[in-house]
Amino acid sequence: MRNLRRNRGRGGQRRCPPGRLADGALDGCPNHHGGKKSGMAAKGDPVDVVTGRVFTIPAVDLELPGPLPLSIVRSYTTAAFERDVGLGFGWSHSLAWEIEVRQRILRVWTDDGPVDLDTMPVGAGVAGPHGWVLAREERGFVLDSGDGHWYVFAEAAGKRFRLTAIKDRYNNEIRLSYREGVLTEITDSVGRIVRVRRAPDGRIGAFEIKNARERGVWVPFAQYSYDAAGDLTSATDADGYTTRYTYQEHLLTSHTSPTGLTFSFRYDDRRRCVETWGAYGDGRDRSLAEDVPTHLADGRTVARGIYHCKLEFGEGGYVEVADSITVHRYFGNRFGKLDKAVSAGAVFSRTYDEHGDALGGKTQLAYDYWGRCRSIRDTSGAVLSYTYDNRGNLTGVLRPDGGTTRYEYDGIGDCTAVLQPNQQVTRFVRGGFHKLCEVHKPNGESTRFRYNREGRLVEIKNALGERHRIELDAAGMVTSERGFDGRVSRTKYDYNGRLISFQNATGERTEYTYDLAGQLVARTFDDGSVERFTYDDRGDVIAAESPAGSFT
Repeated sequence: MRNLRRNRGRGGQRRCPPGRLADGALDGCPNHHGGKKSGMAAKGDPVDVVTGRVFTIPAVDLELPGPLPLSIVRSYTTAAFERDVGLGFGWSHSLAWEIEVRQRILRVWTDDGPVDLDTMPVGAGVAGPHGWVLAREERGFVLDSGDGHWYVFAEAAGKRFRLTAIKDRYNNEIRLSYREGVLTEITDSVGRIVRVRRAPDGRIGAFEIKNARERGVWVPFAQYSYDAAGDLTSATDADGYTTRYTYQEHLLTSHTSPTGLTFSFRYDDRRRCVETWGAYGDGRDRSLAEDVPTHLADGRTVARGIYHCKLEFGEGGYVEVADSITVHRYFGNRFGKLDKAVSAGAVFSRTYDEHGDALGGKTQLAYDYWGRCRSIRDTSGAVLSYTYDNRGNLTGVLRPDGGTTRYEYDGIGDCTAVLQPNQQVTRFVRGGFHKLCEVHKPNGESTRFRYNREGRLVEIKNALGERHRIELDAAGMVTSERGFDGRVSRTKYDYNGRLISFQNATGERTEYTYDLAGQLVARTFDDGSVERFTYDDRGDVIAAESPAGSFT
């Protein structure tokens, strides 16, 4: 029953790509203004450069496929270092949502931090950010997240209401059960039960699933240990690989992956991270080039390892961040977001309204009351307009040239047809799990799709009747594909979910080798030739050696 997709990042533990702020990257482009993290920038492993907040890349501790997939995603932030939802101070998980009723506001605690909304009486509702609509009922609250999911809060503990269910538009449901206010069980959309085993101190000790192959024993998919201060000290995955953590007054000071790679963090007296780096216990990383700089770009700080950054906070939101390449300069504002960034001669800037939303830029966006984009005006003045039905489904896109694309939906909200400006129509048919089963094009051609019992695509049939078949392993990873022409390609993955072998339709095989940090260091081709890669201390490729021995 190991239906856990294993895919880890450079620390050996599975990292969750959505929401990831790449080293040095701004979250959101200049033309994007609606994202929850719009205006943020991160350096290191990572650190918010405006606030000095340390946060971990979300780790997927358990994932079960189904019509409504269940994922338990764990993350840490120093912004919540005084809050404990059962995983130790500063940590949260994707099911730890709750609503706190305060005197003048409703605070929605998500796994990504709090969101404050206006208070309201029973029977009323209020619109929030990100397309949210929160309704108050007799037993609690229902949050429409705007992405086809509804979060139900009906477990009351004083003025707090805990998450009891997640539903989708097809009535698939994930249910959460509590005993004396403590989460005890999670039932996924196909009826599988995840048991929450408690540690001796009452915190979450493990997430377990009953495995029929093991004669019905409870198998731990994630296990946790804590110290006397209530901090999470270790997390062990389903394969027995452990990541370890250290703290100072609940502030994360290091995390060490199963491979031995340790990322460290230093703080100032205002709990802002001022330095972070990654290194192995012996101080060596054989994947790094021998001639990497001995100091950071500030010329003063001795280089300690990969993703090494030193942050210096000035007045008025000004921050300088030195890495091995250059010194980046950031200008933050009172919202904790970025007004301007100067890096290697490039300048990126934003302005915000009184709510901290980005404005200006080269493109203007207009939203309705529900947070839906109604129009986009580009630098030339051309306008792209959007219309919606009363359920929030996109019904039309009006282009600057006057052409309109229209969308039709069924009673559940699935798109059934797209009408192009030239009146050509593409129609869609859905089947079990409301998965797309048929596409009928304007020229009369049809494509059909077939899925397994977990809702994963296993076959495509084209207009000629030819079939493309896909085989998956228990974790949902593709192991082979038979194309429309009958030829077969095969793939293999390691326990981290990394591709280690690919055999194409002609039988030629390519093998991939990684270092302990998860970086690709060699690619071996079918004829035995090898291509090798070398990295700097930031994890960037600085040299590629071809099979012929030439360097790039």
